[in-house]
Amino acid sequence: MAGQTFAAPSGFTLTMDKTNHHLHKPVMIGEIEGNGQFNVVWQTEAPVRAQPWSPYIAGNDKKTGLPGERRQVTSLSAGAARRAPAQQKRQLMQSPFLSFLRVGLWLLCAWPLLAQAGPADEFAAANRAQQAKLLQAWAAEPDAARLPLLQGLQQETVAIDGAKRAFIRQGDRYLPLEGEAAPVGEPKKVWLNNRLRILIANALSAQRLVSADAAVRLQAATALQREAQGEQLPLLTRRLAQEKDPQVRDALSIALANLQLTDASPQVRFNAVQLLGESGEPETRARLQALTDAANEPDAAVRAEAQRSLQRVQHRLMIGDLLGQAFSGLSLGSILLLARSAWRSPTACSASSIWRTAKC
Repeated sequence: MAGQTFAAPSGFTLTMDKTNHHLHKPVMIGEIEGNGQFNVVWQTEAPVRAQPWSPYIAGNDKKTGLPGERRQVTSLSAGAARRAPAQQKRQLMQSPFLSFLRVGLWLLCAWPLLAQAGPADEFAAANRAQQAKLLQAWAAEPDAARLPLLQGLQQETVAIDGAKRAFIRQGDRYLPLEGEAAPVGEPKKVWLNNRLRILIANALSAQRLVSADAAVRLQAATALQREAQGEQLPLLTRRLAQEKDPQVRDALSIALANLQLTDASPQVRFNAVQLLGESGEPETRARLQALTDAANEPDAAVRAEAQRSLQRVQHRLMIGDLLGQAFSGLSLGSILLLARSAWRSPTACSASSIWRTAKC
């Protein structure tokens, strides 16, 4: 067979010589790595003999071997031949290089969408547990860009379309919170559980804390006296240092003091309970009451100060209740009339006389 030529499927003409006439070699498929190493991903189970009498040579498609051949011809079995393409494809698809290539192509296609994703679409693509974590993170680091989403969530007008994008429902229309794309399919309303509602209210208060309007900041600081979480301690500390409005500063101080009640330092806790004595919130009374018990507060000085602050808060709440009862039966016109009388004749109508008239 030496010297015989035949056409290969590649288009080349191959010539058999004495050096490769009876060679037995495994057939290997693989890839060349960056360091030049050949990485085999598939090979035959046994060496395959190079047979120049293959079907590619006219008339040799029915030959099974050479006359007088003393060595057994080793080739792929019919079953192995059928399995080889599928196995080869499977191993090629599992190769590290192709995996890296697939990831790279996916990132290349998805990068424009990822780069454009804002807080609204990020929230829309998240599950409930991820949404809770997002809200907690946003409450600790306010950003005005999240305000439309948080307001929509609080009003429960946010809906998510088939492409996991967030929209605000206004009547029959759906307005995108980010971008200008039309909704894919019919957007579905975001259903919130109580935990998410609490986190939304807390995050919204934190966003409003950086408002340019002092009245909005005061409202947010007052809400945080009840809603603030431990993760917001750095935020409240920064905002208190930057705040110029006296009323907002006072409200922030109380919100911060509520978080400092669990501080490791007894002095910090002492200062916190002392400051809470200026509060008039019923929730503050409950917190201070708990700190008068040695089971909740180990430091005696802090417990004593908590008791004093508790008395001040209780006195303030009692005065508020009395005033509420005194004026509960009066109309707005009657209250304005009393106020006008007190203003016109301060000597004849003192505060005590107004009090008696109101009670009557």
